[in-house]
Amino acid sequence: MQTLFSSALFGSSYAQASSTLSMLEPTRTRGNKTRIAFGSCNRQTEKQPLWEQIVALQPDLWVWGGDAVYADATSRLEMYLKYRLQYFHPEYRRFLNSGIPIVGVWDDHDFGKNDSGSDYALKDYAQKVYLDFLGEPDHSPRRQQGGIYASYTVGPLGRQTKVILLDVRYHQVDDDILGDQQWNWLWSELESSQADVNLIVSGLQIIPDSARKEKWANFGDSRSKLLNMIWRTKAKGVVLISGDRHFAEISSLPFGEHHLVEITSSGMTHVR
Repeated sequence: MQTLFSSALFGSSYAQASSTLSMLEPTRTRGNKTRIAFGSCNRQTEKQPLWEQIVALQPDLWVWGGDAVYADATSRLEMYLKYRLQYFHPEYRRFLNSGIPIVGVWDDHDFGKNDSGSDYALKDYAQKVYLDFLGEPDHSPRRQQGGIYASYTVGPLGRQTKVILLDVRYHQVDDDILGDQQWNWLWSELESSQADVNLIVSGLQIIPDSARKEKWANFGDSRSKLLNMIWRTKAKGVVLISGDRHFAEISSLPFGEHHLVEITSSGMTHVR
């Protein structure tokens, strides 16, 4: 398979997934602790000073939570050139050279069209260029399926964190945000998880309902289905991660005897 970006430039910085569930070895030494950094909404035409600070934290994993590139496009060439601009951004290149593994999932702008879903004409090309941008290997299941949902497990045995990446764009239609295949996959990932912490990453906010435009609350049936799935599978230590809003916040929802927590990290290059 021909990729749009040279894999040689990535080296070992990117998580190489041989299956939907892939084990990532911690790259930093800090006892039994695992450090995961995440963010979203990164405009390729802007200065990107946060990468230096992220490298200084030495996380074991970086997670893109959506809008890694503002690649809104009506043609393949336009989309490719926007991804290329981010790929060769000097501040981002220094981050790539740090050796920190990178995984991620898109939201609407790196999918290619604002507020778009399954009817976006370039979605299959967008899947290719996004996975090329991440350095996803040719044999990755993410290249064989419709959509880029995936999961990764990181950390030492007995203190593992599972990162579950939801694709809220490729199959989105009417009141269904994930599609049957992804719903079935998500159930299996949660039910079978042996991790102590399960991070569910979504480009759109799940708990908050204050956004004027897009949010899981606009897809009421899907939101209820997701929360019910988390409850019924009894996956341990579920924390929600989201982006999109161009600001950061922590939200919580009463959930049995505890609270379900969502952390929104957004606006790496710009705020509201």
